[in-house]
Amino acid sequence: VPGVEEWAPIVPAKEYIPKWWKGVPAHSSAPDSTSVIGEYYGDHEGQGREQGENEKLQKFKDANRITASTDNFGWGSNLYSQDLKTRADGTIKLCPAIHDWFNQGYVLPMWCDLHIELFEDGALGTPGGKQYSFRTPHPDFQGGLMDNITYITWLPKEQQENGAVGFINLECPWRMKTPPGISCYQFPMYYHFNQDFEVPPGPIWTDVYAQVNPQIIIKRYGKITIKRGTPLCVFVPYERCSVDNLEMEIVKRGEKEKEWEDSTDRMIQTKFKGAYYQMQKEAKKAGCPYHQK
Repeated sequence: VPGVEEWAPIVPAKEYIPKWWKGVPAHSSAPDSTSVIGEYYGDHEGQGREQGENEKLQKFKDANRITASTDNFGWGSNLYSQDLKTRADGTIKLCPAIHDWFNQGYVLPMWCDLHIELFEDGALGTPGGKQYSFRTPHPDFQGGLMDNITYITWLPKEQQENGAVGFINLECPWRMKTPPGISCYQFPMYYHFNQDFEVPPGPIWTDVYAQVNPQIIIKRYGKITIKRGTPLCVFVPYERCSVDNLEMEIVKRGEKEKEWEDSTDRMIQTKFKGAYYQMQKEAKKAGCPYHQK
């Protein structure tokens, strides 16, 4: 469809970071506003350190604290403060994996307004059928509700009742082409927590098949409007050959494995912050082992 790239372009995933995530602080505190010592959330749920462990940890920190003085200009105590803040009351905002996820792939937004109304008055695909309304602003943008027998019928009953009541097929105006050997994973917008719909995941061989027609799982009955520009799913390219040729091996944890584990742990534990990203930087500098000549 000419012009779709102007009003609803596919963009890097980092342009669709959810609002709730932007508002999450990097550090928090206990509900009573006291400073958090140790793994607060685990302790709060009765699943953290054993009784007395936090007190022991605090005594150890107090005994080894570097006191601010004219000699060190408070540098040691400042590091201690950073350490306590970073390790004790950090929120999910400090998780590097989620930051990496928001920078992976390309988001496909809805290319036009879509209005759906699904009535709970019987099973689609049986005599009588399930009545529904599917409307777009222009006939160029087609789609419709698929028979439940294609997907919904086979789901666990609790999922049919509380998370998947309809299955919609859309005729996407986009086509996708990647270099030979490169496929794309189609993933839902997981951290957007949409209560109305979700696009299921799956791989597409976009180097040999250009069509991308994401199906939409409708999560509830009633009226649902998906506005133009609403993120539907994210496509993450990957090299099919490397992934397909990987082999899994389960081994016992020996000295070699323990040494590697300890080395990576210390790499993280010897910096107040930024160690994981430094590790990634060094790994990129070394180059991909599957492409080294």
